[in-house]
Amino acid sequence: MTTVYSHFGLLGRDADPDGTGILLPPSNMGAPGSWKWITIPFDVDYEDPENQHAVNGGWTVLYGPARYEVVGEVRLLRQTVGASCHVRLWHAQVINGVDTRIAAKGPSWEWFVGPGEKGNTHVNGCWQGFLPANQRLRMEVDYWNAPTPARIVGAGINIRAER
Repeated sequence: MTTVYSHFGLLGRDADPDGTGILLPPSNMGAPGSWKWITIPFDVDYEDPENQHAVNGGWTVLYGPARYEVVGEVRLLRQTVGASCHVRLWHAQVINGVDTRIAAKGPSWEWFVGPGEKGNTHVNGCWQGFLPANQRLRMEVDYWNAPTPARIVGAGINIRAER
C-alpha cells in the first residue's frame, strides 16, 4: 500500500466581514429542499502530490479507491445566537455524465452558537472511511435555525489516504 498526504485550504475571506465570504443560507426542518448544505470550494493547494484537486472547481479533495483519515475545519462569521452549524464529508460520482451525490459519509460534527460566539466560529471534524473506485470525496457545511445567512470565511482539510 502507498500512503499519500494531502492538504487543501480555503483562502481567508474575513478582511471585511460585512462583504466577504461565501454565503451560507440557513437550513431548517421545513419542506423538502430546506436543508442547504454548501460544499467547500477549496482554493489553496498546500500539498497535492497526486494532483487530486485539479478539476471540478476545487470541490473534490480525493479520488477513489482509497482508505482515508480526514481532519477538516470550517470558519464562519455573522452567525446568530441559538443557531448551529454542521460539517460533514460526502461522496460523489459521475453517472451518465452528471456529477451526482452518492451519500453523506461518517458523522456530521455540530457547533451550537452560544451567547458571545456569533462573530467567529470554528467547526472541526475527524473522519475515517473508504472511498470506492470512481467516487470523489468532498466536505460540506450547513447552518440551522437562523433568521439570516452566515458567511464561510475559511476552511481547511488534511487527508491521509492509503491506496
